[in-house]
Amino acid sequence: MWPRHFEVFMAIWLSLSWLIFPYPQDSNKLMIHDFFISTLIATISLLNYKYRYIHLFNILSAIWLIILAFKSKAPITDAPYQNYMVLGLILLIFTVIPPRASNPPEEWEEFIKNKLYK
Repeated sequence: MWPRHFEVFMAIWLSLSWLIFPYPQDSNKLMIHDFFISTLIATISLLNYKYRYIHLFNILSAIWLIILAFKSKAPITDAPYQNYMVLGLILLIFTVIPPRASNPPEEWEEFIKNKLYK
């Protein structure tokens, strides 16, 4: 489940990024956007504890952040849009990692359990 934890940390980073990076003067829409997307990412990641493949919906959030960075009329050197691009790409990478990525396959665990505890 470590990829889901990392996704929640990225959502926290996105929600706090307006404190770290210099946002434009009329950035109220960007701040609301950041809070909405970060809440969505964290909610989807935490719902993975109950529903197995729901974390794949974060692919849509990642693609949205990447598209927003490309389609903005602001220069690409603006920190919020660079943040969206980097977060979108990292989120895309971590979203496709399965929840049990650090555990061995179930067949191996079963084999070891049968051999050791006979």
